[in-house]
Amino acid sequence: MAFHQRARRVLILLFATSCFASSQNTATLRGVVHDPQHRPIPDAHITIQGRSLSSNSAGEFRADHLSPGPFAVTVSAPGFRRLQEQVHLKPGRNPILHLQLELSTVTASIQVAASASTLNTEASTVRTNVSHAEILRTPGAGRTNSLAMITDFTPGAYMVHDMLHIRGGHQVNWYLDGIPLMNTSIAANVAPMINPKDVASLQVQRGGYSSQYGDRTYGLFNVVTPSGFDRNNEAELLVTGGNFYSTDDQFDLGGHTDRFAYYGSVDGNRSDLGLATPVPQVLHDGESGLGGFASLLFNATPKDQLRWILSTRRDDYQIPNTPEQQNAGILDRDLERDDLLGFSWTHTFSEGMLFRLTPYFHFNQAEYLGGPNDTPYILTDNDRSNYAGVRSALQIHKAANSASLGFEAWGQHDNSFFGLRANPGAAVLNQRLIQWANSEAAFAEDQYKPASWLTFDLGLRLTHYGGLVDENAADPRLGAAVRIPRLNWTLHGYYSYDYQPPPLNSLAGPSLQFALAQGYGFVPLRGERDIQHDFGLTIPLHGWSIDADRFHTSARNFLDHDVIGNS
Repeated sequence: MAFHQRARRVLILLFATSCFASSQNTATLRGVVHDPQHRPIPDAHITIQGRSLSSNSAGEFRADHLSPGPFAVTVSAPGFRRLQEQVHLKPGRNPILHLQLELSTVTASIQVAASASTLNTEASTVRTNVSHAEILRTPGAGRTNSLAMITDFTPGAYMVHDMLHIRGGHQVNWYLDGIPLMNTSIAANVAPMINPKDVASLQVQRGGYSSQYGDRTYGLFNVVTPSGFDRNNEAELLVTGGNFYSTDDQFDLGGHTDRFAYYGSVDGNRSDLGLATPVPQVLHDGESGLGGFASLLFNATPKDQLRWILSTRRDDYQIPNTPEQQNAGILDRDLERDDLLGFSWTHTFSEGMLFRLTPYFHFNQAEYLGGPNDTPYILTDNDRSNYAGVRSALQIHKAANSASLGFEAWGQHDNSFFGLRANPGAAVLNQRLIQWANSEAAFAEDQYKPASWLTFDLGLRLTHYGGLVDENAADPRLGAAVRIPRLNWTLHGYYSYDYQPPPLNSLAGPSLQFALAQGYGFVPLRGERDIQHDFGLTIPLHGWSIDADRFHTSARNFLDHDVIGNS
C-alpha cells in the first residue's frame, strides 16, 4: 500500500512538472479584429497554426498552447480584404494583436459611409487620399505650418499669398476625424489647423459633396488622426534643425488595451523664414509656434464607440518687410490661435444602420499688431470667434441604396476690435463689435446603385442662417458615376447648389467711410451662393490614377478676404 501511494505521488509530481514545462514551452495569443475605424468585427475567421477560430461579438479571440516561433495569422470576414500577418511568439508571453481589416472594394467604402473617422466620399466626384507614409517620404510635407501634404498630391491646389487655394478659391471645409472645424472668417488665418505629423491619413474632396457637408465650396479636407491602436505604449521624439535657424520638433506617445486607445503629442517650431516675402531678401520674417493634440478612443460596447479629441495651436508671425520698411523699423506681427474640443459617439443599430452624434467647440483668433514705427497709422485688428455646434447623422444601407439624413446646428460669438492710431498722434478709430450668429441645416441623401457599374447620387440640404443678415437656402445635389467594364475607367459628373454663411467681422458707426478708405473691414455681407458642375474621367493605370475633369463654379456674393499686411 505504501509503495502504491509513493508511486502515485511520483506520477502526480511528474505530470505536474510536465504540465509546467509544457506551459513554459507554449504561448497564448490574444487579439481583436476591427475595421479601419477600430470598431470590432464579430465572427471573423482566424487561422493560427492550422487551427480555426472565430472572433466574438467584441471582435476578440484567444488561442492557447501555441508553439513558439514565427508563424502567420490569417483573418477574413465578409466585405473585407483577407489579411495575413506575421507573428513571432515567445514562450510564456501573451501578446495582444490588433488586426485591422480593410474594406474589400470601393463599393464597400461607400456602404460604410458614416464611419467614425472618414467622410462620405461620393462616387460622382474626384477625391484624393494621402497616407501617413506618403507625407513622411515627401520632402517638406511633414513640416509644421506647411500644406504641402495637400498641394503635393491634389490637382488644382496651390499656395498664393500664404493662403491655400483649390480650384481658384480658398473657402474650404476642415474636419478632424469627421468633427467640423467651423470657421466663417474667410482666410483670416495663415496657420494650418493641424500639424502634418499628427495626420494618419488625409482625405481631400473637391466638388460634388454629399448634402451632409456644405458651406465651403472649393475644397473639403478631413484629417484622420492617430488613435493609438497602432502603438504599444510607445513614445517618439523628433528633433530637427535647418537653414534660417529653423527647428521643427515633436514628442508623441500612444498605446492601447483591448478596447481603449490613447494618443498625444506636443510640438514646437521656429524659423527666420515664415511668410512669403515681397522681395528676394528675407527681412523680419520669423515665425514660432506651439501646438498639441490628444485623442482618447473607447469601444464601450461592440456597437458603441466613443472618441474625444483636443487640438490646440499658437502661432506668431513677423510680417515680412521690404528694405525700405526694414530701414524704417517696421515691426508688424500676426498672432494666431486655434483650439478644438470635439466628441463623437458612433452607434451601430444593426448591419447597415449607423448613427453618429458629434458635439464640438472651436475657438479661433487672428490678431494683427502694427509696430511702433508704422506711419501714418498704427493698425490693430483683432478678431476672436467662438463656435459651438453639433452634428447628427443616421446612415442606412439596404440592398442597392445607401441613404443618410441628419441635422447640423451651430452658434457663433464674434468679438472684433479694429483700431487705427495716428503716428504721431492719438487714436483715430477704435471700434469694437460683438456679434452673434447661428445656423441650422437639415440634410438627406441617397446613393442608388442599380448595377455594380452604375451609381446615382441625389441629395438636398436646407439651411437657415441668422446673423447680420437672415437667409434661407435649399441646395439640391445631383451626381452619377459609370464604370466602364473591362477597362475599369470611371465617368463621373455632378451638379450642385451650395450656400456659404458670411463672415461676421463688419465695421459700423460714424467712422465707417474712413475705415473703408483705408482698405480695412467689411460692411454686412450676404452669404455666397454657388452653382457647381463637373464632369470627368478617372483612369487606373498600374497603381497610378489619372483624373481628367472639367469644372465650373458660378458664384453670387463671392466672399474673399482682406490682405493682411504685406503677406
